[in-house]
Amino acid sequence: LFPLLALCAASLWSAPFRDGDRVVFLGDSITHHGKYMEQIALYYATRFPEADIWFSGSGESGGSASGAMRRLDMDVVAKKPPVVTVMFGMNDINRGAWPRTGETEANRKSQQNAIAGFKANTKKLVAAIREKAGNPEIVYLTPSPYDQSCLIDGKPADIICNNGLALIGAWTAEQAKQEGVTCVDLQTFLRTLNEREQAKNPQWSFMRLGTGGFDRVHPRAFGHQFFAYTFLKAQGVPADVSRIAIDAARGAATDLFNAEVKDLVATRSSVSFTALEKALPYPFDDERRKACDYAPIVEDLNRETFRVAGLDAGAYTLTIDGKEVGTWSAQDLAAGVNLAMNEKTPQNAQAQTVWKAMVEQWRNQTIIRDVHMWRLWQKGKLPLDDMNAYRDWFAKKYPQGAKDFFGYMAKQYLDNWERRDAVEKTVDAGRAEVKARAKCVPHVWKLSWRN
Repeated sequence: LFPLLALCAASLWSAPFRDGDRVVFLGDSITHHGKYMEQIALYYATRFPEADIWFSGSGESGGSASGAMRRLDMDVVAKKPPVVTVMFGMNDINRGAWPRTGETEANRKSQQNAIAGFKANTKKLVAAIREKAGNPEIVYLTPSPYDQSCLIDGKPADIICNNGLALIGAWTAEQAKQEGVTCVDLQTFLRTLNEREQAKNPQWSFMRLGTGGFDRVHPRAFGHQFFAYTFLKAQGVPADVSRIAIDAARGAATDLFNAEVKDLVATRSSVSFTALEKALPYPFDDERRKACDYAPIVEDLNRETFRVAGLDAGAYTLTIDGKEVGTWSAQDLAAGVNLAMNEKTPQNAQAQTVWKAMVEQWRNQTIIRDVHMWRLWQKGKLPLDDMNAYRDWFAKKYPQGAKDFFGYMAKQYLDNWERRDAVEKTVDAGRAEVKARAKCVPHVWKLSWRN
């Protein structure tokens, strides 16, 4: 169903993250308020619940490869990460220099300067990271697309800067190859996805659901699920949550992966046992689940396989901890059923609590990002250290309340700067809460013949 996309997801990678890793995602606004980091962290929390892997976002709205240099100490060095991911390009490419029509020699010169500047600044940035941050592993991400082809009111975008982003994406992949480090090719995968779906529906975009407004730059959670999928697929992470295979005729387990089974009682018409799986299914909300219709996310990342051979013909109902989770034919059970996306299982219910804790933990991380970014942007311009004066400024600037992005950032600072230490503690507590909620427990499985 997804052969072209599966090919495009292939990228150079060293290994999945390891227990004890600290991972910093460095980037622009797509990283600053992006959900892909949360979704990557969620996979690791549920697939490797015993591992201690620390994730932190260091995106900046409006950020570029050159601009990241001024915040390197705060956003990378101070966090002491063994792994740093780097994704820039959207603000480096000089989007206005790529008109769809009426290109001039001045435009072409600006395009060349933007590409040359991105290359030089990226090399300088990565060299500085290696020198100042203890030579961490670098993970390059090619820039995600500017969706210039999606039709809005029957028209594509007036600018075609993704032509330039594709060029610097290809350079990024080649640079990673020369350095012998990782590159995750978001640009190729997402561009290919858009091309395939827009051939069927010109208003479709990986950045949105339906036909709602969007800015051609910033994906919603739906789009960020494709980011996370491409990243995790490139790492070669395991697809299997667990495998439990039983031969009912023999009364024995024939295949167990990431699971322990005890108290097994099996006949040709019923099976019961207690299982301790060592991972949880990768949970989805409604928006992210829809992404699975467009890429092999479930097949590649989320298989919790239950297989029973040797049953008499008929239909069988599975309960876990006394709760009915589904009914299948003996033939289907012999082939194997995937329970990972089954919302009725207690394992999925537990995984949903992990997801909710993860959302809250990253929400608090974003608050910290917002207040520090506002200080970086407004240093010397606003009374940032005199909160009474700042409140007066805000009241005069936004008498009707914050309505735009800068107003939102100003309000975040007003609400959270003085409580930043408490929010930081909440972030740390949130990491611990995610880990506690992901702890695997045994469940009682019963498969019974229905007719």
